[in-house]
Amino acid sequence: MINAQEIPDRQLDFESVPLVVQAGITKALNLVNEQVGEIEEAALEVVTFPVMIDPEIGPYDFRISTMGPEGNGNFDASTPAIAYNSMDNNYLVVWSGEDTSGSLVVNELEIFGQLINANGTLLNSEFRISAMDSDGNANFDATNPSITYNPVANNYLVTWTGDQNSFISVDNEFEIFGQLVTNLGAETGPDDFRISEMGPNRNANFDADNSAIAYNTTANNFLVVWDGDNATNNKKEVFGQLIAADANEIGSNFKIGNQGPATNTAFDAEQPSLSYNSQENNYLVVWQGDDNVDGLANDEFEIYGQRIGASGGKVGSDFKISDMGPDGNELFDATNPAIAYNSIENDYLVVWQGDDDNESVNNAFEIYGQRLSAGGQEIGQNDFRITEVGDNSNSIFFAEKPSITYDPIDSIYLVVWEAVDQVDTDNEDEAWGQFIDPVGIQIGLDDFRISEMGTTGNTGFEVNNVNVIFNTTEGNFLAVWAGEEEGLNNEFEIYGQLVDAAGNDPCPQQLTDADLADPVPSGTFQASQSISSSGLIEPGSDVIFDAGMEIDLLPNFETRLGALLEVLIGGCE
Repeated sequence: MINAQEIPDRQLDFESVPLVVQAGITKALNLVNEQVGEIEEAALEVVTFPVMIDPEIGPYDFRISTMGPEGNGNFDASTPAIAYNSMDNNYLVVWSGEDTSGSLVVNELEIFGQLINANGTLLNSEFRISAMDSDGNANFDATNPSITYNPVANNYLVTWTGDQNSFISVDNEFEIFGQLVTNLGAETGPDDFRISEMGPNRNANFDADNSAIAYNTTANNFLVVWDGDNATNNKKEVFGQLIAADANEIGSNFKIGNQGPATNTAFDAEQPSLSYNSQENNYLVVWQGDDNVDGLANDEFEIYGQRIGASGGKVGSDFKISDMGPDGNELFDATNPAIAYNSIENDYLVVWQGDDDNESVNNAFEIYGQRLSAGGQEIGQNDFRITEVGDNSNSIFFAEKPSITYDPIDSIYLVVWEAVDQVDTDNEDEAWGQFIDPVGIQIGLDDFRISEMGTTGNTGFEVNNVNVIFNTTEGNFLAVWAGEEEGLNNEFEIYGQLVDAAGNDPCPQQLTDADLADPVPSGTFQASQSISSSGLIEPGSDVIFDAGMEIDLLPNFETRLGALLEVLIGGCE
């Protein structure tokens, strides 16, 4: 039971307090199976309705990385990526960071990793994966990691952007490198093997960046994609390379994107993402690009896609996916795509950051989505909007850099992103999420907040590069991000939060206690007691809701001194 004077200033985990109430703002109930939360009537008098069920579970914004001395802003962690191990039921999170381990120095970025249990517990210590040139030289770095899991070998493939001094490369000649990592976090196979071959060797004018990986469950190999300039300096396109399970290359680098004339550096393809289709045994690669066809203009970025066969050949031609703003207007863009494959419906959901003239002003970025068939055709609503960040007329509020994962148990997607929103956060930059059903409809809480970096209302604490993965054993998700927390002096570290599959729980949550007599009898609230669930409950019916749905207590809702609002979890009988 929580007394009014014990109401915390920030949301706490259910393991610490059975029920969370925030005075003066929308409240959240963080529910754990078979537990009971209670609020005294006095607490209800000082809070603002509606009451929301929070899908966050487990440890609250738990810290994953420890880069350098505590509180030293010269040592940071950034750009986390995550993979789920279905054999061991745990995760491997990787990131780019600066550390003092060994003889590393400030600004010398390498790739690190941390194994995490299904309940959010860190397993052993963080470990280093990459070694770009000799330690102590800040000229050579490893950044922007990506990761995927191989269930046959029970190991991971980690890739990153790096430069090293060797007989084939020089400082600032960035290429894509890779490393196999065992389920226990040990390096295996060839050490820091090079994947990309952009331009002539030892020529720093040609680079590769932004790698992404997908595992082929049929062939037991990988497809790695990236953006880079190869034939023409500063002419970026998307490339790919098949990698065998033992890390050997299958064939050579191949070109995927075709933006604008072949040698015109004004048109680029960047930021690829991909997903493997197990039914068709092929891939769909998506990216942001600007083109000069169909009335499009230079710097008018849209999202494009290309199907790739299991052997690396193109299936059909590349195609445009997004339609942000009028064609020919470079003020409206679509960037930073992410993609997930729906193994039940055999289709995809592509999401991106965009600004559209139909709904917002220039640079008022929101997250949009488009469903695609297995053949790459658009299905469902065109360019549907997922987020509602701030005021459509004000570009100070924005959502960006989405990540997406698919839950085949409940057949839903979870989309996450970073945003500066005016709701609950006083313009703070935090991590947010939204559940999407198979046909592109939002379900559960609308734009629910995942992270709590720093003091509420303090815009000095930020979140960057949110990423998410689904756990097929537990039926929930893990979101990770780089963020600043109080007491760390502008030091970015990696944090994580477990998220329940809110809105599609097969065991619905139940709000109990009937007419608030004194004392309160047991029972179930009726809609006639001025309680509704988003207006969907008919008078006289029970109020039963899924975690993630809103429960609105209407203005004439009354409580009497000593009354309790009780939430019971469980009881799927």
